[in-house]
Amino acid sequence: MRKRLILSLLLASIALGALLARQLLQAPAATTAAIAPTQAACRTLPTLQGSDLDGVARTYPDDFTGALNFVVIPFTREQQERALAWVAPFQALTRDNRAWAYYNLAALPDLSAPIRLLVVGGMSLAVSAPDVRAVTVVAFLENQADFLSALDIADTSEMVVLVVDTARCVVYQASGDYTPEGEQALRAWLATR
Repeated sequence: MRKRLILSLLLASIALGALLARQLLQAPAATTAAIAPTQAACRTLPTLQGSDLDGVARTYPDDFTGALNFVVIPFTREQQERALAWVAPFQALTRDNRAWAYYNLAALPDLSAPIRLLVVGGMSLAVSAPDVRAVTVVAFLENQADFLSALDIADTSEMVVLVVDTARCVVYQASGDYTPEGEQALRAWLATR
């Protein structure tokens, strides 16, 4: 009886180990942000590839759907958690104007496969709403510094909020966590368009 219990525990441990190994092999890949030459007319959002929280591969800004796209971009795991506070104001804006869309695009530094898996798994657990899962993308950038430079961002100390139009132009940019004042500044800018 005791030998069967030990054998069962051993087999269960092997199966669990195999399952974990399989998951680690399926961790999101690191990506390189494609930095396009800056057009004289506007600053463009670099191409960002990643998977949404349902595992669907996405490429932005190609996959943007709005005439105006509200984008929050956190650069660290800690900022990613706080970036979700921008979702409700973005949802309100897009509810008022169906031609607009919103996105939560984490541009994290390249991390090891086990850490990438933990980050994406944690975000998957934190975000349950299907509409938010579909617009929350985590990209692990091999060239995060180039991505920052293309957007004229000095460092990763604060997340950024962008509005990107159909020409991929960044037409509005602010930085920092969500605050009512930050939302008001965005709404005031929209009122001038």
